[in-house]
Amino acid sequence: PEQISGFALNSEIYCHPTKVPLIFDDDKEHPEVLTMPAGGGYHAFTFAPHLAKTITMSVDTWDNAFVPGIIGIDEIWLTVERDKAYWDKVKPLLSVGGLVKYPQGQGGILLDQLRASDDNLDLESARKRDNLLRTLLVNMGADMTETPLRTKLKE
Repeated sequence: PEQISGFALNSEIYCHPTKVPLIFDDDKEHPEVLTMPAGGGYHAFTFAPHLAKTITMSVDTWDNAFVPGIIGIDEIWLTVERDKAYWDKVKPLLSVGGLVKYPQGQGGILLDQLRASDDNLDLESARKRDNLLRTLLVNMGADMTETPLRTKLKE
């Protein structure tokens, strides 16, 4: 379980949520009900921590700013309480958690969760993907001067 103490939502397109209940561990009797103004945008909320393994989010009401009945949520964030021991072991390198560094002794682990599919890449996408991988490897001390990266291109 995690101590969840905050929630943020960004809704820029379509209809925007105005009432969003959060249900922790299926406890429907005690939801955290978040109310947002019509018109969308970024909204952040803090609340007393809930110890939970699961969260259910629903959209109870929304404005009809775009096409009635089509609700758009671009991004959501959860705030989870972490102690100092956690932050000593985990170093997120991007706000979305796509790259995370785990220091271990004199070395460490780099978790790369950025999805870069080999399927049907065009030349521009292949170059971007290869540049990202090359930059990560060089920043970790790899000598990439004579090591070309190969990416399968769509035919």
